[in-house]
Amino acid sequence: MKCKKALDDVKLSKENKRKTFEENRKEVNITDINNEVDDCVEIDGVSKQARTVGPIDQFARGISTADKKKQQYINASLFKSRTSEVHTYLARWVYKSGIPFNAINNDSFRRFVEAVGQFGPEYIPATQCQLREPLLKQAVKNTKESMKEQEDEWSDCKWSTQPKGIETYSTIVSRSFWTNLSFCVDLFKPLVKLLRLVDGDLKPSMGFMYGEFKDTKKEVIKICKDVREIYNPIMYIIDSRIKDRLDSPLHLTDYLLNPYYYYRDDEVKMDPNCMGALLTCVEAFFPDDFQTQNLVTNVKLHKYKKMEGIFSKKLVVSGRIKNDEHFNPGNQIELFSLLIHY
Repeated sequence: MKCKKALDDVKLSKENKRKTFEENRKEVNITDINNEVDDCVEIDGVSKQARTVGPIDQFARGISTADKKKQQYINASLFKSRTSEVHTYLARWVYKSGIPFNAINNDSFRRFVEAVGQFGPEYIPATQCQLREPLLKQAVKNTKESMKEQEDEWSDCKWSTQPKGIETYSTIVSRSFWTNLSFCVDLFKPLVKLLRLVDGDLKPSMGFMYGEFKDTKKEVIKICKDVREIYNPIMYIIDSRIKDRLDSPLHLTDYLLNPYYYYRDDEVKMDPNCMGALLTCVEAFFPDDFQTQNLVTNVKLHKYKKMEGIFSKKLVVSGRIKNDEHFNPGNQIELFSLLIHY
């Protein structure tokens, strides 16, 4: 039943997207400057002027079904090729401008694409000055007009005179409601970043989970302006969700052996739980091998802390400065290998 429901949900989602796409297209209507053009017909996706059939047409050979299919195949290939070219230009603009990928799903963007398509070639984009002044003022005016329409609709609604309706309206138009909502959104940003790291596959995330978890808590405290009464309940919820999930000995050991965090500040060095976690992992990785356990914890770990040996190489030092998609401290087995063999 669950599998069937999931398939039905996917099908319904696709159908809703298709309907939304069609609705967005219908909402766009660019004035046609070619008013002198008579009735047009659409052939294979291209609008053409209707042709009148004359006497000479009796001598022309009709188009067979095979020819039609061949033409459709050619048109489909051309359409696919042209679409790919347009997608390339779009992707290049998105990447260079740092546009979030989910902006593509925005209905306003889809309407803009439809408007450009209706306008045709030689469309000149708006300038920065136009975006800052006249277009912004027009957008504000349109928003106010839309709000006025919604207020009129609400006044005609039966709920506008009911106690619950009045209470709901007061909440929606309250500045404090939107201020609190904005505060909640700001709180969720670092939490979503942490969740995306856990679920992401850009690079191995094990070595970053606990460190990013601590950074997330700092960001939450900063958003709460360091007011303990505000962030304490939030911290309790975060800690309860993280407990026994991202604070295992393996996570703490990876946090300790991640050069990005260890050499960034003294927080890792001052965390007593990290050393205990390392000893637990050493015993698990090298059971009954006391010589190797001693070598890792008392000799090789000292070199890591003091940046001696391989940890003093310029390549290693430069690689731990910035935490990006190219920086990967490796999994715990590779780190232990470094500690043992160098």
